[in-house]
Amino acid sequence: MNNRNDWARSVRGWGYAALALLVLAAPAAWAMPEVCVSTEAELIEAMANVRYTAATIKIVKGTYDIENSLWYYGSNNFMQPGTSLRGGYFFNCVAREVAAGNTVLTETNVQEGTDLAIAGSFTLDGLTLELEHGFFAFAGDDVYPIPPGTTILISRSVIRGGQTHFQSPFNISWSVDPDRGGEIRIVDTLVTGNNSDAGDPSVEILVYEGTPTITFTNDTVVGNASGVHIYNNPDGDNGGGAVLLAHNNIF
Repeated sequence: MNNRNDWARSVRGWGYAALALLVLAAPAAWAMPEVCVSTEAELIEAMANVRYTAATIKIVKGTYDIENSLWYYGSNNFMQPGTSLRGGYFFNCVAREVAAGNTVLTETNVQEGTDLAIAGSFTLDGLTLELEHGFFAFAGDDVYPIPPGTTILISRSVIRGGQTHFQSPFNISWSVDPDRGGEIRIVDTLVTGNNSDAGDPSVEILVYEGTPTITFTNDTVVGNASGVHIYNNPDGDNGGGAVLLAHNNIF
C-alpha cells in the first residue's frame, strides 16, 4: 500500500465533498416573482402589489377593464423597477401566444387617461391597449428618483382606439438627470385608429431633461389622425438631449 497516494486520494475526496457541499449550500440566483392572472380582479390586485414588490405579471388572453387600477386612481400610482406586464398566456400561464387583440386592456368610465409615474425600468409586452382616454406616463426625478440606465420597453403590442381630448393617445414624458442615461424602446408595435380632438400626435415623447436613447424598431404607425412626435426641450429650457434611432418602421 502506498500511504502517500492513499492520503492524497483521501484529501482530494474530502475536497470534492466540501466543494459539493458548497455548491448545494449556495443560494439560488434571484428570480423576478411571477404572477399569473386571468380575471380583472386578479390583474388589478397584481398591479397594486407591484407598488411594493416588482413582479412579472402574466396575463391570460382576454379583455380586462383596468379603470379601477392604480394606473388611474391613487397617490402611489407607480410600479417598482423591473416590473413587466405580459399578455397572450393560456390558462395557468403554461404557454403563450402573442397576437394582436388577444390580451386587451381597456377602460370604460374614466374621464381622463392614465397617470402613471415611472419609478424605474418596466415592460409592456404582447398587449393591446384600447384606452380611449390615452396612456400617459411620466419619468421624473422630482416624482421618484430614476435609477441609472432605466429602460421603458413597449414590445409586440397594439395601441388603438384612443380618442383623447387634451393630449396624444400615447404619451411618455421624461425629466431625468442627464448623467443617468436611460432608454425608451418601442419595438414590433402597431399604432392605429387613434385620434385627438386637439390634433396631438398618436405617439408623443417629451424630453424635458436628460439624454435617453429613443428607439423605434419594426413599428407600424398608420391610420391615425397624426403620427409620431419626439420633442427635445418642449418647455424651452434646453434641458432635453434625447438621441433618436429608428429602424425598419412604417410611419
